[in-house]
Amino acid sequence: MPNYSIAGLVLRIDLPFWAAHENLRAFEIDSMSHDIHCAICFEDFSKDSFSAKDPQVLAEVYATSIYSYKGTIVKTNDRHDIPSCIIAANNYTEWELYVSPDFFPPEDEDVIMDIKEGILAGLRDVIIIVLSRNNGLLLHSCSILWEEQVIAFSGKSGVGKSTHARLWQESYGVSILDGDVTACRISEDGPIAYGLPWCGTSGQFLNKSGLLRAVVFLQQAKVNSIKKLDFMEAYLYLAGRCFLLPWNNDLTNCFLNSIGMLAKSTEFYLLECRPDYEAVEMVRKCLDLG
Repeated sequence: MPNYSIAGLVLRIDLPFWAAHENLRAFEIDSMSHDIHCAICFEDFSKDSFSAKDPQVLAEVYATSIYSYKGTIVKTNDRHDIPSCIIAANNYTEWELYVSPDFFPPEDEDVIMDIKEGILAGLRDVIIIVLSRNNGLLLHSCSILWEEQVIAFSGKSGVGKSTHARLWQESYGVSILDGDVTACRISEDGPIAYGLPWCGTSGQFLNKSGLLRAVVFLQQAKVNSIKKLDFMEAYLYLAGRCFLLPWNNDLTNCFLNSIGMLAKSTEFYLLECRPDYEAVEMVRKCLDLG
């Protein structure tokens, strides 16, 4: 079974071949070693596996509960959610994702697709947490490749991220790195942005990476204008647009530290704009792109 290289991390994922989402194929690599091991278990997780000493409850919201137990973090959902339970162990390098045995073997193609999409969503939670502990985060954004650099357009849903990226495509023939979310990770060479197998409804993603040239936060306006953000402004905008899973204090601190590191490492702008080519040129000239 192949391993997968996602955002510079090598994942070994143990699951039936039919349960692997098609988006993962672009990230397959031949590697004997791995950073993260994920096992997909078609069985029920029972709280009876906890000993007489109750686990520490970290959070309870509706059908979701998060526990700390003997060095592991356990997140349980409704039994028929996919996954129904996620367990992180060994300093977040070993993971188990549980799927109800009611789904195995799958009865039809619709059930198979539900399983694939559910497992893929569970793996995104794994990446969100592991990245936060490796100087990285996932930013809700539509990102483009300009030569070997990446520009990420972020903002609230419906603000026009995809529209703005499409205007860049039409003007300069750029490629979409990811239509919905971008992994950003601080390395010795600077901030690196990665395409991911998660792309929302856009269907657009590439297994490529590049230096993160800038993050541009979009707001709709009647007149185009652009403003460079200072550190605190960038930090607050990032905190509102990143995928955060603060299951405990340690993870919360990791997320906040990663946001701070990224806010210091590249340029951030607020673009108030119309969906037109003038806004594209305003950003291009501001970033001094040839």
